[in-house]
Formats: sequence, structure tokens, C-alpha cells
Amino acid sequence: MDEAEVRARLQRARRAQVGWAQSSFAERRRVLGRLLELVLNHADEICRNIALESGKTLQNAMMGEIWPVCEKLRWTIENGERHLLPERVSSGILMHKRAAIEYHPMGVVGVICPWNFPFQNIMGPTIPALMAGNAVLCKVSEWTSYSAPIVQRWFEEVLSDCGHSPDLVQILTGYGDTGAALVRSGVDKVFFTGSVGNGRRVVEGSVENLTPVVLELGGKDALIVCDDASFEQAVAGAMAGVFISSGQMCLAAERIYVMDAIYDRFVAAVVDAV
Repeated sequence: MDEAEVRARLQRARRAQVGWAQSSFAERRRVLGRLLELVLNHADEICRNIALESGKTLQNAMMGEIWPVCEKLRWTIENGERHLLPERVSSGILMHKRAAIEYHPMGVVGVICPWNFPFQNIMGPTIPALMAGNAVLCKVSEWTSYSAPIVQRWFEEVLSDCGHSPDLVQILTGYGDTGAALVRSGVDKVFFTGSVGNGRRVVEGSVENLTPVVLELGGKDALIVCDDASFEQAVAGAMAGVFISSGQMCLAAERIYVMDAIYDRFVAAVVDAV
């Protein structure tokens, strides 16, 4: 999708968001509940798509993507309203005043996803954005575009069945230029997951409209194994941290520190497992 298409999608999302912003929390819970039903009903199909696109096993797709998405939906349905209600706060030295924090929808949230969790990376930011009354434009990785129209169809099915515009959640496909167009389009917030280099480009693009951004970037995560740790669990944790998604994920174990007392035994166990 080129820049003109991205901007056209944004205008459609803005029109859809007007009515959604006025919806009740009960209605938003109903929509998220229907999404939860859909995920559970299509779990096997979703796992097959994840395996095709990212190379994961079906088991890892179920445990690493379906389960967290369902838990996030359940938690948001149960707790989202409580965290979005107005909060009374201290008025400080102005004792004759009353002060409160009110939460209002931002508008349209732009999401840019990497390839490593093709389903969760779409749903993770979209769930709270919807609960807070926003629309979503989600640009998926060019490496995981096969399932994009499938996921789009599911969103449209749920939204239409619940009486809302299917333009409320739109999935964009394309390369870096499409992501750059989304960042510069005038969306009201950008949520980016990916590398430090591309995160820097997102910040640079956001400056044009002073768009607030959330960046989830790569790091150098350390795994520390103490000599009184559960040995088998530590070995399994190290293997997961190194090999899930070929180590290309935010929770990857980039460095492993092992206490001297169990170092040789730990290395031998990891080598055997590999």
C-alpha cells in the first residue's frame, strides 16, 4: 500500500472511530468477548498460519500466541473499564479546587509489527486501543502478509456482527515505505515493535506531526543462573531464550551468566539438549 492508500485508510478509520468513541464500556466488552470467542474457535487455523509464516511449531504457536492473546482479552474485559474511569487526585495547594484525571480516546492508533509473533503482534496493541475507544491501523511485516487478509476478515466479521464499522480495525501491508507513510500520516499515536534502527526512524518520522510513540525495541537481555536454582528449569529456560524464534524476540537471552558451582554441569546439559 502506498502513501495515498494509507491516508485514505486513515480517513476511513477516523469516520469509524467517531461512533466507537461514544460506545459504552459494556459494548466494548461485548466486542472483545466476540473476539475472544473467535480466537478460541479458530485457534487451530491461527496456529497453522503462524507456523507457515514464522516457522514455529504448532505447540509454540498455541502457547506463545493464542494463550497470551486470550489472557489479554480476558484481563481487558474484566479490568479495562476500572482503569479507564476518571480518577480523583489531590489538588495540591489549591485546596478550594477539585482535581481529577479523565481518560478520553486518542483517535486512531498506528501499529507497526515485526514478523516474529504474527498474530500476537497485531492483537496485543489492538485490544487496549479498542477498549479505550480508538480505531487501529496496523501495518504488518512484509514477511507475514499472507495471513493479513485472513485476520482482517475476522475483525470485519466481529465488528459488523456487533453493528460497528469494519473500518475500525484495518491491517496494512507493504514494505518500509508503507510503515513510514503510516508514521507520517497524522495518526494520533504510534506503537512500534522492532529493531533499534527502525525505532529511530519511527521517532524521526513522528516529529513532523509531534505524534506520541511507544517503542518496544531489542535489547541485550541477561539470564542469570544461580547455583540454588531449579537446574532443569534453568536449562529449559536458557534453551527457550536462545532458540524460540531463533532468538529474535524481545525476551531472548542474549547473555547467560552461570555461577561457578554449576557452570560445567550446566554447559554439559545445554550441549546435550542442543
